[in-house]
Amino acid sequence: MLQKDRKTHARHWVTFFALCCGLSTGLAFAAIPKEQKSALDLKEFFRPELYISSSNLALQDVMGQLPNQAAWQGFLLRNRASLSGGPNRMQVFIDPRSGAATNIMAAFPLIPGSGVGNAVTLAQVNGRLGLAERQVNARVVAGAVGQFLKSHANVLGIDLAQHTTDASGRPFAILPNGELIHELL
Repeated sequence: MLQKDRKTHARHWVTFFALCCGLSTGLAFAAIPKEQKSALDLKEFFRPELYISSSNLALQDVMGQLPNQAAWQGFLLRNRASLSGGPNRMQVFIDPRSGAATNIMAAFPLIPGSGVGNAVTLAQVNGRLGLAERQVNARVVAGAVGQFLKSHANVLGIDLAQHTTDASGRPFAILPNGELIHELL
């Protein structure tokens, strides 16, 4: 009986090993390079030394290295924000090479709404933007976002010359890495 269990056990291991070998060769065949089809394909290349990587580091880890450090400190004070904790906690991530903000997680009420801490009225937004709108619409949102970007460009690390509208009139920004961001979807 013990001999039969050993044979069964050995058969299971051989089957498992054969299955693993078969799967690994299947994966090897799946890694076939793309065929060169056009003259443009022949000019394509990749060099690791030319790759521009981006990294996201917490603001508190790179604050001392930023050229706009004073702007960030003023921004945090004006918004009564803390990077370490508390009710006004703000999480900010920076690309240390460019100094641009890559992610800011905080509440900045720009238009009227029912969000926590949002006391913005349409009259306030109209007054700031010089509008006379009766309801929140694309023009109000675009104006509020544009005004926010203009007033915080030094903190966000954006060039306002890159903030414009597309052919349909929707505002967008081009980030330093070339990524296109639509502020109004």
